Amino acid sequence: MSGDGRSVEQVCGHPAVRTLLRTRGELSAMLLDERSGATQQLNDSAAVVWALLDRPITVDELVADLVEVTGLQPEPAAEIVAAALETFAEVDLLVDPNAPDHGIGADDEASPSTVADVDADVEVDPDVEVVADVDVDVPQRLSRPPDP
Repeated sequence: MSGDGRSVEQVCGHPAVRTLLRTRGELSAMLLDERSGATQQLNDSAAVVWALLDRPITVDELVADLVEVTGLQPEPAAEIVAAALETFAEVDLLVDPNAPDHGIGADDEASPSTVADVDADVEVDPDVEVVADVDVDVPQRLSRPPDP
């Protein structure tokens, strides 16, 4: 944390964790951890947070991005981010991009990647664990301007 209480540590999705599918409009996602073969199904809010972990980002920036793309107020957005990051960390889905042993090689992406986007509803195995089950209404948009 910085002296003014803002978070300055960065996080990003682990490069070995891939988004297998995301249903457009529903903002749900299933993740595959290529290290273990484990899958995690994300609910709407966790899927939005995961999508925003597409680059090294501070927690404060992540909250601001969530506010921007969802229209949520900062306080509930911060609660959603905290819950999602805590759960992502518990199942080893995050990496510190500044750590020397983060596992990101020169040719690797430092962020989650999508293997397949699909429009259709997809049947999901009921035995797949739901990560970061935070119930929040998320608008049907997940877009932000490209980084300059």
